[in-house]
Order: sequence, then structure tokens, then C-alpha cells
Amino acid sequence: MYCNKCGNQLDFDAAFCNICGTPVERDDQTSNLSVEESIALADKLKTRYAQLEKLEREVADNEKRIAGPLNLNYRQFSFFRFYWKFLVFAVISFYVLLIIMVATDFNGIVTFLTIAAPLGFIITGIFLAIKRRNEENYAISLGNEEVRQQRKKLEEKTSELKKTLNARRKDITEFNDIVPAQFRKSSSMAQVKALLVAGKVSNLMEAFRLLK
Repeated sequence: MYCNKCGNQLDFDAAFCNICGTPVERDDQTSNLSVEESIALADKLKTRYAQLEKLEREVADNEKRIAGPLNLNYRQFSFFRFYWKFLVFAVISFYVLLIIMVATDFNGIVTFLTIAAPLGFIITGIFLAIKRRNEENYAISLGNEEVRQQRKKLEEKTSELKKTLNARRKDITEFNDIVPAQFRKSSSMAQVKALLVAGKVSNLMEAFRLLK
């Protein structure tokens, strides 16, 4: 509330302005409500504030996640990672067949295999290693793109939540003349409702005074 004369902001239970001394004229919208109506209003406000708090937490959590670094996989596999095994097989097969070729006094078939087998490992290895490297690196690229898309969806969702949050905040300002700032939360309104249900107070203003 504000003073009608000087505009000073007043405490909700002030009888006079602490700046100019003007008596406070009240238009208490809750004084004429029955206890049942006051309980219903307190319950309504508790629900509205709880929804607002939930949205605020969700927006804060999302903004924290957005502010964090993207969990991208920057590893890229090299061709040699998949090719070295074929080189090893080529060298082993060459020496094994060379020993056999010498032992068999340069047999024609063994001589051919001594050349063809290592060469086959080398050529086959080139194609297979390239294929495997491209598959692995493509999978990494897809994974990184999925992470980026998830971040984009999170940003879009957070933007929509912020719009909803701002709309809810704007809607609930109609109760600001009734509810003091320190009681604008679901836990406080739950206490107010409990006091009303217990019959300790007859309206919201009395509950606020008692809780203060």
C-alpha cells in the first residue's frame, strides 16, 4: 500500500504514514469475506504461488544447464587405428611363407603366396580400415549433432517457460494489495489457511498480522 498524500510505501498494518503522518485509508478486500471464503481464497493463493515457484525452479534449472558446456565428443579416429592389424598380419604372413618357401626350395605356389598373401592383407586392410574409420567418425558426428539439438530444444522450452512465468506473475499481481510481499509464497499461504481452518483468525489480514 502507498500513502494517498505523499506516496510513501506503507507496511500492511500501518495506521499512519511514517513520513507525513496521514491516516491510512484501507480498502480491505478480505474483511467482508466469510471464514469459508477466506479459506478458499487462501487455498487458491497457495496453489497459484506453488505453480509460480515450480515454474521459477524449472526456469532456473534449465538456465543452469544451458549455461554449462556442451558435452560434445571431439575424438576423431585415424585411419591407422584400424589399419595396423592388417600390417602386422601382412608382415607375419610374409615371413612365415618366406620360411616355408626356403624350406621347400622355392616352390612356385609358395613363392606366389609369399607375395600375394601380404599384398592381399595390405590392400584389403586399406579398404576395411577406411570404411571402419568413416563409420566411427560419422557416429561421433551424429552424437554431437544430437547434443546440439537437445540444447536447442532446451533453450526453446525455457523460452516458453519464461513467457508462461511472466504471464503468471502478471496475473497474480492482482492480489498484491491483499498479500504483503513477505507472504507471497505457497508455504506462507499454507500457514494462513491452517490458521483459518483452526479458527484462530477470521480473515487473511488477521492471519498476516499474527504471522508477522
